[in-house]
Amino acid sequence: TTVITPAEGGTVTTEDGSVSISIKPGSVTEFVAVDVSPIQAVSVPEVPAALQMRVSTDGVVDITFKDADGNPIDNFVSDRAITVTVRFTDAEAADAGGANNLVIMKYDENAGSWSKLTTTVDLFNKTLSSQVKTFSLFGVGIPGVAVQPTATVAAGLPTATPRTDVVLPATGDVAPGAGAIMGFIVLGLLFVTSGVAIVRRRQVARARS
Repeated sequence: TTVITPAEGGTVTTEDGSVSISIKPGSVTEFVAVDVSPIQAVSVPEVPAALQMRVSTDGVVDITFKDADGNPIDNFVSDRAITVTVRFTDAEAADAGGANNLVIMKYDENAGSWSKLTTTVDLFNKTLSSQVKTFSLFGVGIPGVAVQPTATVAAGLPTATPRTDVVLPATGDVAPGAGAIMGFIVLGLLFVTSGVAIVRRRQVARARS
């Protein structure tokens, strides 16, 4: 816990250096104390699936402003933006696919939900920084792995299995024998001869009339 004055502002840094809060002069109108408390992993609220993010539960902290008597100031809003800086680990950077993909996440107690803050990434010092005016839970946000839709494999058409016990009908690929051919020729000649005889009879009848 560190006391902040209206005229001078101040800086609050945790003992391990994982979180730092930089408060400019004029950010508060009275003497206040800033308390930074770590939050147990089991007590960290869940992140909505729609954000496609998750919070690294190992470093979540609760930043609270208190009055001169040590009582938490409800719905505290600073007059000027205050910079919150959080240190990230190599494991978090690797898990995010690169430190540039990390962000600071802030929990909104009124809405009961996490939100992503506009974040500046310092690769050299391995820190993330955001400017805020309200305070609650803060943590390192890591992009969640998007769930890929399960590929649906279209069922193939059933393959017919040939049956050896079924004999298909003839499809015209059998040539007629020589005897059958001669019969067709004779029958054709008879039709032609009959036709000629009929034509001659009609011509004779017309001549006589």
